[in-house]
Amino acid sequence: MNPVALVVEDEPLPRAQLLELLQALWPELALISANDGLEGLQRLTTERPNVAFIDIRLPGLDGIELARAAGASCHVVFVTAHDDRALAAFEQGAVDYVLKPVDLDELGARLRALVRRAHGQTQELLHCGPLVMHPAARQVTLDGQPVALSTREFDLLHVLLLNLGRVLSREQL
Repeated sequence: MNPVALVVEDEPLPRAQLLELLQALWPELALISANDGLEGLQRLTTERPNVAFIDIRLPGLDGIELARAAGASCHVVFVTAHDDRALAAFEQGAVDYVLKPVDLDELGARLRALVRRAHGQTQELLHCGPLVMHPAARQVTLDGQPVALSTREFDLLHVLLLNLGRVLSREQL
């Protein structure tokens, strides 16, 4: 079953842009959206998403309250134009936050971090047989020997290692 993401944003343009970015970065992700906090709460309870991208300032029920309602069953990422409320967001269980307007590269990096955490890869090492990658250090070894890669080669290998067993389109790469 494909993972499900909920986007709760009251402004139509940022909501559409975020949905488009998420679809481009993770095509297998089933996307649902809500226009305000109350609709977001309804979607949380009926759809049970794996991850929710929530604007902090929402009509009806603010994003902090919505995150509290999500509990531990859903990874919460706040999407906001105001990073001054980020500390409060983390105290309510947020795993991350991004600032509006959302940048494709930043969102991609944060999604990859979410996937790693979801798969228990918090130590940041990726393995495939004798190949080991340390993304934070930008190092790769094969049978314990360092492998010299260009930036593009490293980034491509990183995407492939994060998607082992999946067929990726040219656009995804």
